[in-house]
Amino acid sequence: MKGAFRWLHTPLAGTAFVLAGIGVIAIPLQRLTSATKAQAPAATQAPVVTDDETLPAVLRLRLLDAAKRVVISDASGAVLWDLADAVPGETEHDVGIKLSGHELELGLRVEFADGENESAAFLTVMPDAHEEQTAYAIGSGHVEETLRYEWHAH
Repeated sequence: MKGAFRWLHTPLAGTAFVLAGIGVIAIPLQRLTSATKAQAPAATQAPVVTDDETLPAVLRLRLLDAAKRVVISDASGAVLWDLADAVPGETEHDVGIKLSGHELELGLRVEFADGENESAAFLTVMPDAHEEQTAYAIGSGHVEETLRYEWHAH
């Protein structure tokens, strides 16, 4: 009886067991990797925004120097963001904006804390389904600027 299973300890038998084990594992792996590919969702176009539709967006304000007050308003004069005692650096805020076609005008008023030295404020607009765009205003003291953004229709 001892001699009957002696061949199990040979290198050829070990190689055969390893190959059989790989074959057993390969069947489930083949099913995992060769499954039909999931269909990609249909390409969607950017939603068409009418004048009365509000589009969610994120505004990112970057100040080089501290400001006593920052006010961002839309073309109609409605205040979108009013920030007092703003520190230098970046700040973000969620808003609803109304695009006129594929254009946007925002009013930016900044009253810098140090009114003597020139500084800058950068405003990035990130509307849903549109790429982000940045505009800036440079000045000292009290700066008032109309920032214009435009997205091209694809």
